[in-house]
Amino acid sequence: MYIGSVSIPRRSHSSVFSGLLAGELMCVICGYRYPTKYEMFDCLSLTLPMGGATQVSLDSCLKQFVNPEPVKNVQCPLCDHNKAPCSTFLKSLRIGKAPRCLVIHLKRTQWLPGAPHKLHMLVSFNDTLDLKPYMYSHVMRHALAPLPVEGCNLSYSLSAVLEHVGGAHSGHYITYRKTKQSHWVYTSDTSVFPVQRDTVMSSEAYMLFYEMIK
Repeated sequence: MYIGSVSIPRRSHSSVFSGLLAGELMCVICGYRYPTKYEMFDCLSLTLPMGGATQVSLDSCLKQFVNPEPVKNVQCPLCDHNKAPCSTFLKSLRIGKAPRCLVIHLKRTQWLPGAPHKLHMLVSFNDTLDLKPYMYSHVMRHALAPLPVEGCNLSYSLSAVLEHVGGAHSGHYITYRKTKQSHWVYTSDTSVFPVQRDTVMSSEAYMLFYEMIK
C-alpha cells in the first residue's frame, strides 16, 4: 500500500492488535524532513521514569513516548549544499494507524549496573483513553500528507489489566478482566472471583488492554 511516495507495510492477515507507528526525522537547522517511515506494532512499550518516583500517570508515559528527541551527526541533503555535512535532527514517533485493540506494556524491569531491577511505582490509568493527542495525523506536516486514520473515533475502553506480582527474577502473573456487565473479576490459574474497580486501578499494572469504543 502506498501513500504518496511512502510505502506502508501490510500483513497477509489482519489482527485486531495491529497498528502503525509513524517515525520522522527533521533537521533543526533547515527544517528538512526525511520521508516518513511506518512500522507495524502489536504493543506499545512505555518506559517508566527512574529516580525514586512513586507514582506516574499513563498519560505522562504516552507523552514521553511521542516526545521528539535529538539525534546528532545525521547527514542532511540540504545542509550538505551549504557545506555542513552533519546536523542535529529531531526524531519523533507517533501512532499512524490506531488498532482496534490497544495493548500497552509498562516496562517495569530496568537494568542497573550488574543486575535487573523492578520498578514498583503506581501507574495511574483511566477506564477510557483518547489516542488523538498521540496520533500522527494530528501533527502539522507540510512536506508529506499524513496517513489518514480509519474512522474518526479514537476513544478506548479499558477491558483487562495484567499484573506481575514479584520481583525482577521471579513472580506470578494475574489478570483483571471486565465483564460485559462492566464488572471486574480477578483471575489467577484456577482462581476466579469478583473484585472492586478500586482494586484494579491500584494494581501494579504490567500490561493494559484497551478496546476501541464502537
